[in-house]
Amino acid sequence: MDFEEFCWALGEEQAADFLAQLRGPHALTAFERLDDMMHNQFWAIYQRYLICGGMPEIVDLFVNTKDEHLAASEKVRHRQYELITDYCADMAKHSGKTNALSIERVFKAIPA
Repeated sequence: MDFEEFCWALGEEQAADFLAQLRGPHALTAFERLDDMMHNQFWAIYQRYLICGGMPEIVDLFVNTKDEHLAASEKVRHRQYELITDYCADMAKHSGKTNALSIERVFKAIPA
């Protein structure tokens, strides 16, 4: 999911509509209307997007538990960790032991 889709998933229709305006012919006019309150709202949504990412399963998990902020973050992180572990297991399963170690090293170096 991109950021606009994430806004829709959270029920932030106003934010999603505003983002859609930024792609249109009046993008500069729309951007000039971005006041401090809207900026702060976008920033808060974007911070949640950075934590969740755009994987639909993770976003759905977050949306269904978002009222309990700490629990939502813990569930999201736990599921993300499980997915990364599964990816590494698949690398070993499909590429052989020698290649798997190299591939896993590259995979873990991506954030850096």
